Amino acid sequence: MANDDFQGGKMGEMLAEGAFREQQRLGVPIYAECDPRSGITQKYLEWGFVGLSAGEERGLKIFNIEWRGSRNAPLATTLEKMTRDEVMRRSQEAPDASRKTVFLTCPAPKEGAQTVSLPEVERLLADGYMLTRYFTEKGTHYSVLERP
Repeated sequence: MANDDFQGGKMGEMLAEGAFREQQRLGVPIYAECDPRSGITQKYLEWGFVGLSAGEERGLKIFNIEWRGSRNAPLATTLEKMTRDEVMRRSQEAPDASRKTVFLTCPAPKEGAQTVSLPEVERLLADGYMLTRYFTEKGTHYSVLERP
């Protein structure tokens, strides 16, 4: 958790991404836990992590995430393959009949609050989906889950 005096300063984000990119270059799988309310969660997913499960630690909701390199290649909704604009557009379309990809939207949560879609995200993760995108844009929160 960042010190409030430095929150939003981007130094920690820059250091984390640098360390992550080095491990990525070496092909080392990386596992982490993150708070769904934290902005760094969307960064992790943009850097190539996927959410594998949800849980709770000391009363705090968490996502268990993993960077798997080429094992993530078949996923169609990662940042390399689908822009935010495309996620926002696709989330307005009729649901995918195969349910391979699920786009969830809800009003953006107030600062420090969980999204109202979090229980559905947790349920889909428990059903074997992977969380590939999780961000807020223009007053709406977007979650994208994909079945591998």
